[in-house]
Amino acid sequence: MISQLDIIVCGIGGQGIVLANEIISTVFMDAGYDLKSTDIIGIGQRGGSVISHIRIGKNVLSPLIKLKSADIVIAFEKYEAVRASGYLKEAGLLITDKRAITPNSVEMALDQAVEIESLFSELAVKKAIVDTQTLLKLHSLDSKYVNSCIVGALSKHIEIEENCWLRAMKKVVPAKSYEKNRIAFFEGRTCTV
Repeated sequence: MISQLDIIVCGIGGQGIVLANEIISTVFMDAGYDLKSTDIIGIGQRGGSVISHIRIGKNVLSPLIKLKSADIVIAFEKYEAVRASGYLKEAGLLITDKRAITPNSVEMALDQAVEIESLFSELAVKKAIVDTQTLLKLHSLDSKYVNSCIVGALSKHIEIEENCWLRAMKKVVPAKSYEKNRIAFFEGRTCTV
């Protein structure tokens, strides 16, 4: 039984962060946990930062997670992983996609480019890196299934049965895409720390 768990889910608009939040939240609500969650959408359009806070516990009063207190940060790409890493507690886990997507602000020359690979490698945290592009290509799935692949990686680190995750996914994702999301979920479960 989980007594307290704080999860940050982050990425950029259009990657399915909100849907991933819904799947994760549904899993815990169905398992009987008290939960609060919120989505904070930066620019509010494709390409802008999106961050979800999910707090699970016995009596959760606020959905917001303080810096240095998240148990898990899930990032859908490396720039957002670096950006959100400050939320992780010392013994926390960072689950991230292998790829890095250049932020719109850099592409529009509003910000300077950074050497993301060196910044990412310098993060002194426990990391689970998911090569979603390779895993999804095995089944001819496109990038809209990255979220289910990342949720699959998360599910390996949570003490909730696999079937609960699949039931939650079935409730949340459109019926026509459930099977592809299920495949992506299981590919994500192959990820190791």
